[in-house]
Amino acid sequence: LSPSRAQLPTFSRTLLTDNMADSDEEYIGGISEDEGDHNIVSGSRGDAGQASRRKKQRGGAEWEVSRTWETLVEGADGTISSTVEGLLEASKRKRLLKDTTPLQRGIIRHVVLILDLSQSMMEKDLRPTRYLLTLRYAQEFVREFFEQNPISQIGVLGLRDGLAIRVSDMSGNPTEHISAIQDLRSQDPKGLPSLQNGLEMARGALFHTPSHGTREVLVIFGSLLSSDPGDIHQTIATLINDKIRVRIVGLAAQVAICRELCSKTNGGDDTTYGVALNEQHFRELVMDVTTPPATYSQKQSTNSLLMMGFPSRTIETFPSLCACHSKPSCGGYLCSRCNSKVCGLPAECPSCSLTLILSTHLARSYHHLFPLMNWVEVPWQRASRSTACFACGMHFPAVPPKEQWHTTESIAKGMSVSSRYECTAGVSNGRDGPMSSTTKDTPPLQLQRSEIDLFEQLTSYPFTTDREFATGLSIILGHPETPASEDEISRNDDDLVLQAKCYYFSRYLQKEKLASPLRVATYKSWLQSRTTPASFVNPMMTSGTEAQQPSTLETPVPSASAQAGHPSTNPKEEPNYPTSFAHIVELITTGQPIPGIQDIPDTILEGQDTPSTKPRRRKPWEKEDSPEAA
Repeated sequence: LSPSRAQLPTFSRTLLTDNMADSDEEYIGGISEDEGDHNIVSGSRGDAGQASRRKKQRGGAEWEVSRTWETLVEGADGTISSTVEGLLEASKRKRLLKDTTPLQRGIIRHVVLILDLSQSMMEKDLRPTRYLLTLRYAQEFVREFFEQNPISQIGVLGLRDGLAIRVSDMSGNPTEHISAIQDLRSQDPKGLPSLQNGLEMARGALFHTPSHGTREVLVIFGSLLSSDPGDIHQTIATLINDKIRVRIVGLAAQVAICRELCSKTNGGDDTTYGVALNEQHFRELVMDVTTPPATYSQKQSTNSLLMMGFPSRTIETFPSLCACHSKPSCGGYLCSRCNSKVCGLPAECPSCSLTLILSTHLARSYHHLFPLMNWVEVPWQRASRSTACFACGMHFPAVPPKEQWHTTESIAKGMSVSSRYECTAGVSNGRDGPMSSTTKDTPPLQLQRSEIDLFEQLTSYPFTTDREFATGLSIILGHPETPASEDEISRNDDDLVLQAKCYYFSRYLQKEKLASPLRVATYKSWLQSRTTPASFVNPMMTSGTEAQQPSTLETPVPSASAQAGHPSTNPKEEPNYPTSFAHIVELITTGQPIPGIQDIPDTILEGQDTPSTKPRRRKPWEKEDSPEAA
């Protein structure tokens, strides 16, 4: 009998290991790590393959290791708080680059989320795995999507074994989608994905959606191939005819067919296809879909009005079945058309198909049409005007001495010097934003020479002869069929016109595009500082104690003509309306009357209400011969 492998000499054992590396892979795979590491001879043919196989068994190659400890820098005090603060400030700075141009967007959205459940999602380049991280971000996406788009709907599909499976149906209830996605954690990804089957099933789910809403598909794709049964180019042409937009988030590398799919379904815009670089970038790409897409033209939406119901919540003594799930409950909402009971809102009435929402849902969707302007950094010179955050009430750190301001500015790498930001919505008309605690003793507008030169160029540019600007402004003002007139272009008191001018000047008229568009509030204040005289006397105010202490309820608000020195004699003249929402808030908080709103005195209604004389409307399930309905 030949001696056993354990009894061979060391050199024989090494030779046997090297020879068997090319012939018996299964046997080599069973060798322990200690035995294999000590007996490898450099220069043999099977060394590279054997070492790579052992690395796979131990959890991956060296380039797959995420060296997060190398990004941490220890501060002078021995902690990493400075690194954490730098990361937070970097995220705030990134938000300052957001484009706040108001565009027409579809606020009623129908989105199909397609998840890749193939074997390629088991890769560990994204921790813990692509599959588990995708499921976690998908749940966060559903919550954030319905927070930003409460009157929209979502459906979830999966790609596995060359088929498209339905994870959850199209609905507006986030709880159903989250529970369905959580159930996928118990299943292992397997097989190959079929992008064509997933798009065809998504097209079938979006085919019967109403024309006043958008049709969108979001694909999280982690593979480099697609096992399709037919021609995917024909599927792309069908998606274009059905006006379905596709966005893809890749996890491996850029795929040519995915880029072509996103470009053709989005009017040539290939920015809707992105490949995740890391976990944070992956989350940013997914969360970008929560913002509604801009509409290309008004011809896509033929309906201008949509009927909706705003029901009130009712509490019953005894539980009754709801019309949506047939479950007994004491609370619910009654349809304003047929009085059917539904559990929650927003929902579609199962009986009369009326869209039921609350006013808060409509307001949360409407804010996408007029986004808030980007906040600006606050220097140390103005940081002492406020000691706490206006939103959460948290106290700001103490302002350092004046000698350390320059040192702090040199340490801050591209971040806010004081770690404070302010809203510029209330800067116009001599008002400050939330950072200021009082509107008195406001310092004059201080601008750099370069910014003043840009304002001078912007003011002198002939916008009235620029046809491209007139066409774009007409779309913003709501009449894309006819270009904007000279009167509309010359209006410097309209925030939309000023914002369009600043954006157009910053992005298209400059030889080198500015990092961010010119701030509209600063430009508006600069215009007012040029036109407003230094000595201003209000002709409505007279000397005496009555003029020094005017009554809030009896003093009339001067109109534009009265402020110019010509008192208004026409009672039907249009009042001087507030120029911004911040102006309205200031008038309300200070107790001043709002121009244009009639003051209705408090009255007591006398008499009793009269009972209704019309018969009660019959429910859909009631028969005609029932005595109650008669």
